[in-house]
Amino acid sequence: MALSFVELNPTSGGQTVFDNINLQFVSTEDIFVTIKKADGTVLTLLSSQYNVTASPTLTVTITDSAVSSDIATNDTIRIFRDTDVSSPARIFSNGSVLKASDLNANHNQILFAQQENDELGIGDALQKDASNAFWDANSLNIRNLADAVEATDAITLGQVNAALASAGSVPSVPQAYSTASGTLSNGTFANSNTTFSMNPPPTSEFEQTFIVEIDGVIQRPNNDYTITSGTTEGTLTIIGADVTTASVVVTNFGLSRQVFDFPTIGTAITDSTTPITLNGHPSQKDAFPIFLVNRSNGTKTFRVDDGDVTINGDSGDNYPLSVRNTLDGSTGILRLGSHGNIGAHIFADPTEFGQADGRGFFYQINDTNNVPRGADDMFVLRRSTVNDGGNDERGTFITVKGNTGVANGNIATDVFRVGQNGKLFVNATDDTIAGQADEMPLLTLRSQHSSDVEPCPYISMSDSNNVTRHVFNRASSQIGGGNDDLDHTLIIGKQDPSGSRPNIMRSAARPSDDNITGEGSTAYYWRFFLNGTKAAGNRHCLLTLNSANRNELTAINIRRTVTPGQSYPSNAIQMLYNGRILLNDTEAFRGPSDVLRKDEVAKAAGITLCTKNSTTTVLSVTYLGANGIGLTTANDTST
Repeated sequence: MALSFVELNPTSGGQTVFDNINLQFVSTEDIFVTIKKADGTVLTLLSSQYNVTASPTLTVTITDSAVSSDIATNDTIRIFRDTDVSSPARIFSNGSVLKASDLNANHNQILFAQQENDELGIGDALQKDASNAFWDANSLNIRNLADAVEATDAITLGQVNAALASAGSVPSVPQAYSTASGTLSNGTFANSNTTFSMNPPPTSEFEQTFIVEIDGVIQRPNNDYTITSGTTEGTLTIIGADVTTASVVVTNFGLSRQVFDFPTIGTAITDSTTPITLNGHPSQKDAFPIFLVNRSNGTKTFRVDDGDVTINGDSGDNYPLSVRNTLDGSTGILRLGSHGNIGAHIFADPTEFGQADGRGFFYQINDTNNVPRGADDMFVLRRSTVNDGGNDERGTFITVKGNTGVANGNIATDVFRVGQNGKLFVNATDDTIAGQADEMPLLTLRSQHSSDVEPCPYISMSDSNNVTRHVFNRASSQIGGGNDDLDHTLIIGKQDPSGSRPNIMRSAARPSDDNITGEGSTAYYWRFFLNGTKAAGNRHCLLTLNSANRNELTAINIRRTVTPGQSYPSNAIQMLYNGRILLNDTEAFRGPSDVLRKDEVAKAAGITLCTKNSTTTVLSVTYLGANGIGLTTANDTST
């Protein structure tokens, strides 16, 4: 019972007189009146709106008709005391008579003021309500309240908002446990109680939010069971019974919820707070993700498992994953790091990510591995088995396309392509730069920044047995070979029209290509080809030199090596296009099989054909006899 105030409800609407008030006071001027309406508003009456009388009982009469006419039976009339302590109730002087009433008055003044401080908050103290069982803030906010820790603590608005964000306004899906499903396990009876492990841990520690059934019988919270929550599992304790073999079912209607009431916004309350944290179970199963986003038709779009993340794109022409930097001037687009947080894959905007030489990159791979494990593959493209049928190229590993400029007919031509079968294709799409001829070669192989002028061959080609067939070096080149007696043919140009005699080497032009007609005009200017076969033993080579006009230009020159101290004509044998053969070495001995010059045949005067001391056949001619029958040989042994 309150000592400093009385609260009562009117017995009828418009009631004005409230008597028999059990309230002690020093003076009637210390009595005040407030009216609390049903909507919570409080009206404090002025001293001119009511009267207070003390005899025969303390009575308060509301004199303001506007106030009294508005009084309803559900209003709360509070009549309270606010003792004036600005001056003593009684003042004594020397020689005055001490009376009990005066001493009591001063004593009551102090006593009543203390009661009012305790109950009404007068003097900045928190007041109690009429039942003296609860604190009444009198419509004032309570500030600087700490977050609740114990179940009986007052909670802050922030805690309420957090709870509402997780609870929402839609029906929740409760946590369910049972011994049959294994979510209640390790049933143990000890010390007259049975305990079960609860997995996952319950989201509430209030027994009143749980329904516990043992063989279909509902148990009483706190009396029959208690529940504690942990970080990895909770504990259900059945008090005073062994139910290790019974069927136990637990349902939690606490904060557990699988459906949010959207829109839901989680805001960090400090700069060191993580708004949302999802922790998987230590033994999280692959079939149950930690986080899952489904499309409206139930198709899984985004899924976070215990060890991986899956994105399933099903958006037509849109990208299933789009990563970009919308801040102008920021270089980063995407960075994939290794376990050491090293930027192994970096995607950037080259217009913003400038290098020392002024160039940037779209994609860069960094290999920072310094472990001596041999050669690491920084970039690998691998294809699975493909179907060769109807696909000659069998797909490609890399395709690089040129621009779609006007010079290319607005077509993005394949500039570089590496096929599945290992074949390489290079196609130059433009032979000019800024309107000028682009004389850069299609392929350049160069050993650069090497201390050795020729550190390695420019090109080396081997067969499937790893036998080197062709090598191109700086000082020499080898075409064909391999030291395994394998026939090798070098073909330059096309085959003869007949197709039966492959040209080993030949020119690309013919007289007919130069608008010259006549017999032999379709023969190539020169060619070197094989005839016959090795198996038949009749293989031989043929060399053809074709002249379109009759002239004395040299077709073939055979030079004789000059012996030191000797002087010989540079061309020992010359074959002219007009059919002549010139032998220019006059000091050589003639044999019977030698070809003689015209002047030698004629035995021109002063010409010595043979300087040997013995008789030598200088000219031997074999011809058909009369009527083409028989052979006749004539030898000339003259000098």
